[in-house]
Amino acid sequence: MHSLGFYTFSQDETLICTMTGHRSVVSTLAVCDEVLYSGSWDGTVRLWSLNDHCPLTVLGEDTLPEMKSILAVTVDRHLLVAAHENGCIKVSYFSIFFPF
Repeated sequence: MHSLGFYTFSQDETLICTMTGHRSVVSTLAVCDEVLYSGSWDGTVRLWSLNDHCPLTVLGEDTLPEMKSILAVTVDRHLLVAAHENGCIKVSYFSIFFPF
């Protein structure tokens, strides 16, 4: 299991929490509306609440084997675009609004 660590921006760089879930390297991050999006070489994008650091959902668990390894993600409120290592781009539309 691979994890993400949150640190404070103070001089002591204290670890606030660790979020685990990806099965491979976390390769990209994006933030929108108090949600952290983490893309991974495992082919998934995980959504995390920045308020309490809890997982919200996982996208891409049903991704085809040739679409693994996410290199970049970008997000805009209800739209997520993930670029995969093989050159494919997957666009996801969210009809659910996460109320924060």
